[in-house]
Amino acid sequence: MPKAQVEFTELRDDWYRGAEVMARLIAQSSLGAPMLVGFPAQWAPVFEHFGAIWSDPIPPPAYVPMVSDLEPAVFAAAIEGARRQGRLRQLVEGIAVFDPLVADVLHRLDRRPEMQGREQGAYIPLSGWQSYGRPELLAFAERVETTAFQSSTTAILLPCARRRPYRGSKTHKRLHAGLRKCASRTPTRS
Repeated sequence: MPKAQVEFTELRDDWYRGAEVMARLIAQSSLGAPMLVGFPAQWAPVFEHFGAIWSDPIPPPAYVPMVSDLEPAVFAAAIEGARRQGRLRQLVEGIAVFDPLVADVLHRLDRRPEMQGREQGAYIPLSGWQSYGRPELLAFAERVETTAFQSSTTAILLPCARRRPYRGSKTHKRLHAGLRKCASRTPTRS
C-alpha cells in the first residue's frame, strides 16, 4: 500500500538528484497518493501540471531565478494565472530552464504513457528544448515518420517564416519560385 504522504526531508539526496524517484513520486501522486509535502517551490508548477497532490512548499535550497525572488503567495498566484490562461506547461518549461533536475524529471514524465494527455490544445508554444519532449510533439514526429514517403533523393528544408500561413511569406514565395524554375529546367526521364 502506498504511503499517504512523502515529506521532502525523507528523501535521500542521491535519490532526489537521480530524477527517477521524483518522476515516480509525481506519477503516483497524480493517481491519488502520496501527497508530496514540503518540496522546494520550483516543483509546484510541475506538480500542478501533472495533477500531483502537494502542500507546504519550501524555498528552493539553491537560488532559482523567479522562484526564489517571489513571495510564496505571489508565486502561487502566478501558477494559478498560468493555469487559467492554459499556459501551465509553459511555466513548467520556464522553470526547467533554471533547474536541470526539473528538466530531467519533465523529460521522464513526458515519456510515461500514464502522464500523457495533460493540458493539450491546438496551440503548442515551443519555448525551448524542453518543449520538444511534449507527448503531442513526439506523437506528431512519429506520425510523420510512419506516413512520410520518399519520392526523391533530394530534400529541401525550408526555414520558419515570420508570416503565417507560409504561403503569405515573402521568403517562402521566393523559395518556391526558385524551385519551380529549377524544376522547369530539369530534363525529364523517359
